Amino acid sequence: MTNKHRGPTLGEFLEEEGNLEEVTQTALRRVARAKLSAFDAADYLETEEDIVLFLREATETGDQEYIDRATRTVARARRLSVKNFRPA
Repeated sequence: MTNKHRGPTLGEFLEEEGNLEEVTQTALRRVARAKLSAFDAADYLETEEDIVLFLREATETGDQEYIDRATRTVARARRLSVKNFRPA
């Protein structure tokens, strides 16, 4: 059964194409053409509660590099929110 949003199932695709190597190459070409945007956690840190939870999770890892990266992410998030702030 073909999913109208994602195309054929793997089984259907293999039946149609018949060759795993061809299927792999086709899949790789499709992935290369896909337009993906970079994920940035700063885009999702909208409230102080979000920031507190984000930093708490980072701190609980005990990984200093990760904690530092999380801190930089929070700094970016705060700059974004200040940049987008419009007084009433």
